[in-house]
Amino acid sequence: MGPGASGMKSELVSRADGSGALTVDAEWSEVSADYEDLLSAYGRLALPGFRPGKAPRAAVERRFRRQIRDDLTSRCGRRLAQRALGERGLRAAGAIEVVAIEVEADRRFSFTAELVPLPKLELPDYAVVELTGAGDDERRDEACEWLLARTPGEMPEALVRQECERNEAGGAGRGSEAWQAAARRVKLMAILEQIAETEGIDVAPPDVDARIERIAGDDVQAGELRRRLERDGGLTRLQSLMRAEQTLEFLIANHTGRRERT
Repeated sequence: MGPGASGMKSELVSRADGSGALTVDAEWSEVSADYEDLLSAYGRLALPGFRPGKAPRAAVERRFRRQIRDDLTSRCGRRLAQRALGERGLRAAGAIEVVAIEVEADRRFSFTAELVPLPKLELPDYAVVELTGAGDDERRDEACEWLLARTPGEMPEALVRQECERNEAGGAGRGSEAWQAAARRVKLMAILEQIAETEGIDVAPPDVDARIERIAGDDVQAGELRRRLERDGGLTRLQSLMRAEQTLEFLIANHTGRRERT
């Protein structure tokens, strides 16, 4: 494994379809605070023979070993994978699937992350985007088409396939209408992600919380929905979507400001 930031080593193996396997081996110090927090939370639960909150540490670890391992993976796996990619000047496109997890309490935390690194694109000068629509919806559509038409390059096959599967078109072949539509969506998100990174656009945690509350509605508690999203990578997709929305608003605002100055 190549050297990384203090306390972590990683290795990225790329595949022909654009996907990759990122192996991460982290020292325990990288996850110890999360582990202790989870251990404390599970320690407040009732265990046979003990009052709530009074069970010995070893008993809590033994009883909730699988749950703590799964929660630790959800908390730390994607975070460390993103950091390892960042050290290479990359970021993941879409969900990161954490597999082959090894947890040795007080020693190490290692795993393999299945992911698709987001390719760097040659962006047009988006500061001069021309929008003629009367309303924001029309301007958003125009901005999207303008960016797609002026940004060369294709998206990795693995990323397009993931998008097809997410939209129940997993059997779509290259060149099919469903495949081409998925490729456009993936490329647009990649363009907007790169603009957001360049311009320092990000979503604030309170805004993410508010969106989750709105999605949850009356059918499910927001906390439970967040946990589901964290488990299946949906939280990352939601954050990407919100960042893309903000980036489009940024482009529209820039165009409006430029027009008012001329």
